[in-house]
Amino acid sequence: MKKQTLILLSTIPLVLGFILEFLMKNLNFFGIGFNLMGIILLFIVFAIGKKSVEGSTKALEAILLGNFLGFVSLAIILVSVLLKGQYPTGLIGRIAQNYFLPLIGLTARLDVFNMFKSVTAIIAVSFALMLIFFHLGQRKGIHLK
Repeated sequence: MKKQTLILLSTIPLVLGFILEFLMKNLNFFGIGFNLMGIILLFIVFAIGKKSVEGSTKALEAILLGNFLGFVSLAIILVSVLLKGQYPTGLIGRIAQNYFLPLIGLTARLDVFNMFKSVTAIIAVSFALMLIFFHLGQRKGIHLK
């Protein structure tokens, strides 16, 4: 898969995040639909990972490119929280936070032992889930060759 295509596909969680933000603000969209969006996103990430092995892109390079915006968003959040003690604000903050929005509800529900003590931990686990599903998709794509 082309590098530009992978980077473009890395914006899908952000698009879904802005859609969810709109639905939450205007239609009080919460609950099971919110979690369903997270599950759908994981299947999309899996499918992108599966397609990423096509062509000459190396596995690690595909993971980095296919999750590029996720890495940037997580870095923005972590730097802001560590340096300022608060989440980023403004447009950059909305972009960084909305990237993870589709998975936050699902990840919080998975925390049955209450191990995630902060929203930052939930965001990090959400990103880890995306990386895991992307990699699982890659492995499935390699086996189909």
